[in-house]
Amino acid sequence: MNFEPVPKCKVCGSPSQGVHFGIHSCRACAAFFRRVIVLDKDYVCLQDKQRCNPDKLQRSSCRSCRYQKCIKMGMTSDNVQFDRDLHSTDKRLRENRKLKKSDTKIDLSMISSEFKLSTIETIVSKVFQSAHPILEHGHSAFLSPLHKFVEGLCVLRKSQRTDNIKFENSLSLDILTPHWTSQARNTAVLFMHFWMFRQISFSEQCRMFRAIWQNVHRLERIHMSTLIFGEKCFNEKKITISCERAIQLDNLVFEFHEVSKIGLQTMLHDYKIFTHRFITQISKPLFKLKFSIEEVAYLILCFILSNGDTTLSKPLKICDDFWDNIASNLHDYYRKIGLVNYASRIVKLMKIVDAMNRIHHEDQGGGFVDNFKKCGF
Repeated sequence: MNFEPVPKCKVCGSPSQGVHFGIHSCRACAAFFRRVIVLDKDYVCLQDKQRCNPDKLQRSSCRSCRYQKCIKMGMTSDNVQFDRDLHSTDKRLRENRKLKKSDTKIDLSMISSEFKLSTIETIVSKVFQSAHPILEHGHSAFLSPLHKFVEGLCVLRKSQRTDNIKFENSLSLDILTPHWTSQARNTAVLFMHFWMFRQISFSEQCRMFRAIWQNVHRLERIHMSTLIFGEKCFNEKKITISCERAIQLDNLVFEFHEVSKIGLQTMLHDYKIFTHRFITQISKPLFKLKFSIEEVAYLILCFILSNGDTTLSKPLKICDDFWDNIASNLHDYYRKIGLVNYASRIVKLMKIVDAMNRIHHEDQGGGFVDNFKKCGF
């Protein structure tokens, strides 16, 4: 009996898993190529002969050479842009990618002396140094990297209220101070279910968390808002801000006695603009696509990883390796539920990541909430 030889990925030489974007390739290289196109990534060559060889062992070392190899072997961006029913031909504004990233900290100078920034930093540091949950033993040891993070989302949402959630449209520091502490701690616990995060140093963990945790929290809350309120999330602007509380944006007021009336108006105006963008650009596609928790976990991880070049002190090979792993995990999940033609769904998911990145970069650059962040949001 004659068996046809298994085609190899033309980019890295691994066994091919089908024709992707015009050539035989493995899922990892196909996912990498899609990310570069959809997120409009721009990589610089490492100029290292050994690390610039994109074989199956070194494919994640030099991302510039890996992308150039994809192009050389015949991968075409047209197949990404017109994949099934979704176009992604709009060019990204390069300025947004090059905004200077400072170690953004929450300025709590307006909060009373008994509550300082060090309180949040101490709580988060304890979470990171606790080494919990244990991912290498017991139940978690048998979970894929993607499903480890799924478990973290389940832990985060375990106490989520639905029918009896409380609307808190008058926000004061008495309400927000414990809220900030809780959301920081909960997000830190979620990060501890992120396998790659556990592999980097404590200082790098703090750097990454400080730069991105608030928008990770917001992204998770926007998705939860679509689950609880459905179309009311964007039609009536109803948003959960915690497992117990929600706001209705049009009815929101701030009561900060330490801030002038004009200052409050400016902060409220900025926050409403910022939150409205989340509602229109993030919640609508999330509601339409009806993502499973596995897809939401992948979405959040992609958002974190797509900012890896700026949240870490230097690009790490482990980021690309982890991205390849979770792409394979998601493929296995789709195969398990019997979804074969999922390419257009992945592209739509990555478009949400791109929209989230735009919001995040403008947030970091002061485009929306400069005044509001002075009070800790």
